[in-house]
Amino acid sequence: MSQPLNYCRQVVAQFSRELKESESGDPRFDWRNRAIEGCKLAQKFIVPANGLILEDRELRALDDSVPLRLPFPVIALECQPVNPLSLPAVPEGYVLTSKHLQLVTETEDGLEIMPVIWHDEMCLWVATPPCLMPKTHYLLRDMVSRDGFPGVRLSLPETFPEEGKSYAENAGVLLNLLNALQCSNVHIESAGPPRPQRKKASTSLPFDEYHILTVDVPRSAGSTTGAGGTHASPREHLRRGHIRRLQSGLKVWVNACVVGSGNALGRIEKSYDVRVNA
Repeated sequence: MSQPLNYCRQVVAQFSRELKESESGDPRFDWRNRAIEGCKLAQKFIVPANGLILEDRELRALDDSVPLRLPFPVIALECQPVNPLSLPAVPEGYVLTSKHLQLVTETEDGLEIMPVIWHDEMCLWVATPPCLMPKTHYLLRDMVSRDGFPGVRLSLPETFPEEGKSYAENAGVLLNLLNALQCSNVHIESAGPPRPQRKKASTSLPFDEYHILTVDVPRSAGSTTGAGGTHASPREHLRRGHIRRLQSGLKVWVNACVVGSGNALGRIEKSYDVRVNA
């Protein structure tokens, strides 16, 4: 993903129009105003469909005995989920969605996660009530999913108890982002000014200013090629990306690389395609 998805702009436009055209309902069950406010305040990220920014399914950079913090008070995670029609079987009652947005707010009690789902059949955004993830002891490492991710402890909203699995997936996407940001060589940088607004569209919502999440990985020479398979002279192989803990206590992400290639440029490049709006 290299282009901004602009999901927050779409949500603000649709919900503002709906609230203006309809009678105000019970605010306890109408989350559109909260979604509008969150979209306007949030720093926006574009994340992969499965949320896996770094190839670290065990989330080894996260220590859940230390309070978890967001990089900004409010963030929005935008992604295009895997098309369920491409799966062998679509579960009964599954809502087809080609767009997904979650708004995350840091509170005193924890991280509040509010999913906003695009309903493909109705062609509408639908806001759902937030769940709450504690800032500490949020990982259930003895409960591993089929994809290899640890379980997550959440307080679910009473009005949507059947959405537990969906909320867990949202929390997993968030934790993958925060896991990457625990590494000292991962930075948020400016990606330039937003696209200029056309004169005839001056009344529409302005485009956002974006930043990009970057990983600084120093270029290092590979080992010289050897015929044997010993540690001193390894056969050429791929070393997976991993999190390295330094003696200073800092954590850094080390990119995947080809070892034993005899080529100083024998390194696997990875495009992270993660963007954040200022």
